[in-house]
Amino acid sequence: MIIKVKPLTSCLGNLLSIIRIEREFIKEENTCFRSSKSDISKCLKSMASVGLYENNKLIGFVLAHFTEYGTGYIEKVFVVPELRNKGCMKQMMNESMSLLFKNGVKEVYTMVSPENEVSLKGFVDCGFWYSWGTVYNGKKRLVLKRIDNEACY
Repeated sequence: MIIKVKPLTSCLGNLLSIIRIEREFIKEENTCFRSSKSDISKCLKSMASVGLYENNKLIGFVLAHFTEYGTGYIEKVFVVPELRNKGCMKQMMNESMSLLFKNGVKEVYTMVSPENEVSLKGFVDCGFWYSWGTVYNGKKRLVLKRIDNEACY
């Protein structure tokens, strides 16, 4: 098995692969919302998103984008269930964070369900900390923030 992290490009194949993966695996909105086509496209166009590939098949991704004001956003991190807890999130996050900071980003935000303990732990391990709580689409969410480009540990 050969697993590689590569930048995601803005092509129809990547868009459709992400939609397919989310439809197959994301079932519970209390822990994770599915991404809209426009959000996926925005992240792919930003050139800060990365994919996790096994033998050239997309099996995980980080959807990220940034503004001209130096603020970055991690919209989604996903790894297929059989590869979770094997360091794949950290590997992808290191690559995506590097792309964000190379583009002048000074701070990065993400939003996570308080019920998604695995994702919360992964973000904390990648240097994010709790910033504030909110409600989004009727679901409780935690906003996490990171301001440096240190590697995930």
